[in-house]
Amino acid sequence: TLFPYTTLFRSKSKEALEYYQKYLEFKTTDKQKSGTSQLKVGLCYASLADMQKAIIGLEIFIKEYPEHKLVDDTKKTLTLLKSQDSE
Repeated sequence: TLFPYTTLFRSKSKEALEYYQKYLEFKTTDKQKSGTSQLKVGLCYASLADMQKAIIGLEIFIKEYPEHKLVDDTKKTLTLLKSQDSE
């Protein structure tokens, strides 16, 4: 699998997901931090093996934060997730 994490990591991912989602609710003006939070939402879903939500989360990141420094890497990750999701 693409994300071979332990149950402990998955548990922490759920906690992290809640944290990043709450952060995004505050609508901060810091585009780097809010972009990073959106990216991490997608990555948390991936680590929880919810590939559909992971893909959506990463697509939102790319669309809403096109100038973010991690967009190019995220596009590569998104391609991997989509290829794994179609298997």
